[in-house]
This record gives sequence, structure tokens and C-alpha cells, in this order.
Amino acid sequence: MKPHNFTRDILQQEVLEISKFQKTEKVEMSETYVPLQAETDAILKEMDDYGSGVQDSDEENEQKRPLFSSSEKENLLELVRKQPAIYKHGELVMKGHQSGYVVPYDNPSEHIHIKGRKNIGMTFPGDEVVVETGRDEGSRTGRVLGFTNRRPTSSEFVCFLENENYHKRTQNTDKNFGPKIMIPLNHNTTKICILTKKETRNYIPVWKYTNGNWTITRNFRVDEQIKQNYVFVVQILDWKEHCSFPLGRVMDILPTGTSLEEGLEILKSEFKLTPPLLQEDTFPEMKADGIEDEKRRDFRGLQTFTIDPPTARDLDDAISVNNLRSCCEIGVHVADVASFVSKDSSLDSFAKEMGATFYDPGKEPTFMFPKHFATTFWSLLTYKDRKSISLIVTVEKQTGIIIKRSFYLSKVKSKKQLTYKEAEYIISQCDGELRFDTLEDCVRVAYRFARSQRKARLKEDWNYTQPDKHRKPGEREANLMVEELNIMFNYEVSKILIEHTDTKLYTPLRCQAPPMAEQLKMISDRHMEVPLSSHLTFHIDRNRVDLNNTITFTVYSPGRFFYINKAFFIRSLSCKDASLGHYSLNLDSYTHASSPIRRYIDVVLQRLMHAVLSDCPVEYSQTDIDLLCDKCKRGEMRAREYENKAESLCLAVNLQKQSAYKVAFVTITDLSLTVHIFCVVSVVPTVHFFCTFSIHFKSFW
Repeated sequence: MKPHNFTRDILQQEVLEISKFQKTEKVEMSETYVPLQAETDAILKEMDDYGSGVQDSDEENEQKRPLFSSSEKENLLELVRKQPAIYKHGELVMKGHQSGYVVPYDNPSEHIHIKGRKNIGMTFPGDEVVVETGRDEGSRTGRVLGFTNRRPTSSEFVCFLENENYHKRTQNTDKNFGPKIMIPLNHNTTKICILTKKETRNYIPVWKYTNGNWTITRNFRVDEQIKQNYVFVVQILDWKEHCSFPLGRVMDILPTGTSLEEGLEILKSEFKLTPPLLQEDTFPEMKADGIEDEKRRDFRGLQTFTIDPPTARDLDDAISVNNLRSCCEIGVHVADVASFVSKDSSLDSFAKEMGATFYDPGKEPTFMFPKHFATTFWSLLTYKDRKSISLIVTVEKQTGIIIKRSFYLSKVKSKKQLTYKEAEYIISQCDGELRFDTLEDCVRVAYRFARSQRKARLKEDWNYTQPDKHRKPGEREANLMVEELNIMFNYEVSKILIEHTDTKLYTPLRCQAPPMAEQLKMISDRHMEVPLSSHLTFHIDRNRVDLNNTITFTVYSPGRFFYINKAFFIRSLSCKDASLGHYSLNLDSYTHASSPIRRYIDVVLQRLMHAVLSDCPVEYSQTDIDLLCDKCKRGEMRAREYENKAESLCLAVNLQKQSAYKVAFVTITDLSLTVHIFCVVSVVPTVHFFCTFSIHFKSFW
């Protein structure tokens, strides 16, 4: 006698669950099977009609709202024009798939918070949206009504396949097609639904657009092993108003692999890092800056050099030294990218969207501008004439005091490209004498000047710098020299712009608030018995102690012990925070202007410098600068997230290739046994892991 719950549906669900683990070679249908056009047309029609298959519940359906079509774009903008206090037009920024905020174009500094999928609607990160605003507990909140513009890259995502629950009750079982759910690697995006034929539900169709038609190029067999070893590039098709998730189709399948190259390919797809193609018509759009070469100050005869990593090709800053009897001139020259790239041109728009160059460990970076421009046309290569913006400071030889600072639109020619290691060796030969006979002598002069500037800027804290993989103890003098000269350049740019009548309201400033006094006092009181490092002692402003022959602790974690606030961009004179200065650098104003090949905000600063040095109109409004400050903050976080993931990926690949040496020791007490493991990763000598775990004897009883 059959059990009353042993039904046909239950049997089918169990078969589907078991089929996930079926080996590929035992399946009759070939992975390369391409369906007939009639079958393809049937799937396309089903996609067009699809809707109810992904409904979850009546409650969730009540939360769905219609998606405004492109024909209703004007209706949305009309609401903004008629009631600007209630309806706002801006860019959607996601902070998870169910929360985010809108940056309104008319007031970028006031974010409109969006909470819940029902208020986000059928929109994606980066969409230009119209939002209906309100108030909730004192903060401004809103509900997205629809989007007015969507970037092409906003419709394609790298995903992994969600595990299916075959025991969950399904609807519309008479349909020939069933849904599969894709989960984007980017956690700020909603899940995506794709359709597969029920009779071949373990195969995912891969689509391609050719000759004006969508066709299925192959069917990809999916099992549990495939799910773990592959990710899927999914393109959004539509989002119907009664569906929980948008409908998409698979465009490509990428192996997760075990090599760094395969991992970085997926990472680039996740972050949508597609370098711009170098079209033939790109050169004509590069403008002439209006400054004839003969009107630029000619510094090509100076002893000029660059210092960069050995593989670097995008050289955007150089240093020069010039002997003037009782004085000398130290020059910092930055590639004049703004003289070539017009505001709002295709080159400029792409660079603004990228925000920065993205760096991979040991691999060629994804450049913000086309590679040819970044590494050849603008790069300050050896013995190549280049346009630049130059800061020349005149310094007294005996006192080291700066007696004059001047900016110029200039022409420069580097005489030598040094690596940090080569510059470090040259600096190590410094004997205290000022000589200008050779380029190596000039490197040592620049180092002495940079060192004196650092002492003047940081006072007693000048000798501290946090070591990292690029700056190891005892091998960082060249890094500190380049860093200090760039800081000086950025500081002087900020000063000249905020003091000039035409640019004082339009300058993006890099600000950082000091830590709260209460937090510093708490640190001081908590660690009274522990000798602190000179760095922490300086900032806490406690009495000096003799640290000789004592063990000192330098705390590197700002979030845990030393409460340093994050730096941010803000427009000059926009509010009181714009006058904070930069706490960590100990400067009353600061900006970013020394890396225009690698950071977009630096290009903006160069355009402002052109307005001052060439006496031409400022190209930006105050609202433009507010929007750019907000966008650059997000771009900076995105670039940092990418580089952290790339570093983690590199470490994971190296750990997989090589064994890690472990040193362990055991301590035994009456009640427990504790194992201490100290692991040194051989491929990354500076990375250490320390693990301790205890085993209580009672757990064996």
C-alpha cells in the first residue's frame, strides 16, 4: 500500500534533487548542443510573456510598483519641475540590495536615504532616478518612482547560480519553462531570474547577438561541481511590475580557475573594468590648450628625473633641481593632461566614470585613460618633450628656507627614470654636502629638501611612517621623498586656488577632521601602564617618556585604538567642514593634483589651475564640484575595494601553490591544553598569522 504522501509531485522533486549530482558524462544531451531556431523562438516568446513564474507571495506582489518606461521619462522630469521641493532628480547609490541613497543633482551634499526594496523599485546602482522625498526620524528619506537614464554597464552582472529548493511548492506547473535564480557577486544588486526548459532544466542556454537576432550558441550543463567552479555573465532583459526579480539571460560563462589571471578576469568583470578602445577619431577630439609652446616656461634643460616602481609606465610626476649660487630651485612637474582632454568629451566621460586607474598585483593595470595616452603620449618618459604644470620653489642653501613659490605651464624633459631601489641607493650615499654636478647629486639635494620639509610639517612626529609592502623599514627614504614633494605640490595647488577670486568657491579640497578629545583621553587612560610609541604619544599629547631600552607598541589599527577620521572631498567654502584642513598631514588645506593620469579629480584640479594661470573662465559650477566630490569619494572606495580583492586573490593563489611553514608549541594547565600556531607565509614574507585555540580536558569525558 502506497503512503498517502507519496505523490507524483513528490517523486518529481526527489528526482530533480538527485539530478543535481548526476555526472556530466552520463547525460545524453551534449553540452555543445545548439537548439533549432524554432526552439530558440519559443524561449524568446516565453521571455517576452514571462511574469508569474517568479512570484513569491501576495504580500511581496503588493510591494511591486510599475517601472516607468522611457516614454514616461518626461512625466517624471515634469514632476521635478513642478514640485522641486518634493520630487528630486539624482543618481542612485546602493549600499546593499535593499538600501541606498540618492544624490540629488540640485543639492549633492544632502543625500536622500532609500530603505527597502519596495522603495528602491526596479532600479540598479548608478541609475538616474526621480525620487519622492519625505522625512523619517529627522532624516530625509524617499521612494524611487522610476529611472530617467541607465548606463549600458548597469545591465550586465557577474553571478553565481543559487541552489534550488525543489521541495518548495512551485506555481504554473503547466509552463514549459522554469526559473533559475542568479546571485550577483556585487552585493548591491538584486537577484536575477533566467529561464530554462523544464525538460532540460540542468542546462543553461548561452546567448549571443548576431546579425540583428538573439540566438543560443550552446547549452551549458550544470551540476554541483560546475556551480562551484564557474560564474555566469548575465544581461538584464526586463523587469515586469509583478515580478520579484528582473529577467535576464546568460551571455558568457567564466571558470573561477586556480590561476591569478582567471581570477582577475572575473574581478574585472565584476567591477565592469573595460578599458576604452583607442578609436581613430579619438585624437581629433583632443583639444589644443590654447597655450602655444613658446609661451610655456621651458624647463627642458634642467636636471630632471622620475622615481617610480620598475614596471610603471604611466609616469605623471617628475622632480628637477637647479643651482642658483646662494639658492637652488626644486621643481615638481606634473603631466598636463587637462591641456589635451576637453571637459565632457568621450575621453573625459569615460575617465570620470572610471574615477581612477585600477592596479593588479604584478599585472598591467586597467588604465583610467586609453593605454597609449597613459603610458606613451602623456607619460613623462626619458628624453621626451612633455607639457606639464610645474611648481618651482626657490630655497636658500644655508637655511633651507623657501623664499619663493611659483606655478607655471611648462615644457619638461626627463633625463632619467629611476626605480625606488635605485633612488634609495643614491640617497644612501649622501655625505651632507650640497653638490649639483651630476644627476645623482641632484637626487640627494631633492632628498635633503624633502626631509627638511617633512620635519617642518610634522614636527616631532616627522620620523614616523607606517611600514607597508611598498615601504619596508630601512628602505623607504626614496618613497618618503616623492611623497613629501607631492604633498607640497598638492598643498600649494590648494592654496593658490582657494585664494584666487575666480576659483575660491570651486576647489575640491581633501579634508580630515581631528580625532575627538574624549577618544584620545580614553586611549591615554586605558593604556597608562603600557609605554606607547612616540607616534601615539605625540598625538595624545601626553608627557614624553624615555623610550630607550623599553618595549614600545605601535598601534596600526585606526578603527580600534587610534580614532582617525577618514579623509573626504568637499568643495571650498561650501560649509564649515571645508575649513578643517587635513589632520594627519598637519596642513590647513590640501587637495589631489599630482596624479592626473591615474586619478580623475586631479584632472579637475588641473582645469582650475589653467583658469588661474591662463586667465580663462572656470569650466565648472559649484554644483558640478559638489557632485564630483561625492563621485570621487565613491570612486576611491571602489578602487580600494578592487585592489584589496586583487591582493587577497593573489595571496590565495600563492598559498595554494606553496606550503606554509608553521611553528607550533603547546602549553598545558590542569584543565586545558592550548596549541599556539605561528605561520609565516613564504611567498609574502611580511604576512604573519598567529592562531591559538584551547582544548578543555572535560570535552574528552
